[in-house]
Amino acid sequence: MNPSKALIPPWPTGELWHEANAAVAILLKQSAETIGEAKRLSHRIRDGIHALDGPMAALCAATCPTCQDPCCRRATVWFDFVDLIHLHLSGEAIPPAQINAADGDACRYLARGGCSLPRGRRPFICTWYVCPGQTHLLRRQPEMEEEMVFRHLEAIKAYRGEMEALVIGSVG
Repeated sequence: MNPSKALIPPWPTGELWHEANAAVAILLKQSAETIGEAKRLSHRIRDGIHALDGPMAALCAATCPTCQDPCCRRATVWFDFVDLIHLHLSGEAIPPAQINAADGDACRYLARGGCSLPRGRRPFICTWYVCPGQTHLLRRQPEMEEEMVFRHLEAIKAYRGEMEALVIGSVG
């Protein structure tokens, strides 16, 4: 496998993005009878992300404006299959396009004041990734705050894995 291929975001064009979302919607509709638990997990993911919104927004406000190497400009990030399943099951609105069209592109949703997507509509990696500066700040907070953030992140990761397994397992 060509290592550079791993950095090409899936569904980079508008047409492919819409096709991918249509396919996920069809898959979930065909699995409607067996997808209830996956939907419950998606709601737990949504609730966990919303619980993290305040602490993560505060970390971003304290670190991102002065960052010399913003991850939103340099990292090749995209919505993955599990992100799409979650967006469809949680009822969150589907963003109009993939985050990046190609390796090296800045996030298309990066605005002057930060991300223009609400946290619940972003790829999970955008919440999961806590940069070194944010980790340093978080560790200076009361220990309960740091523990809460990382506990929520780990729970969300676990729910995502379970949700993906249920959806894939429901495919006949």
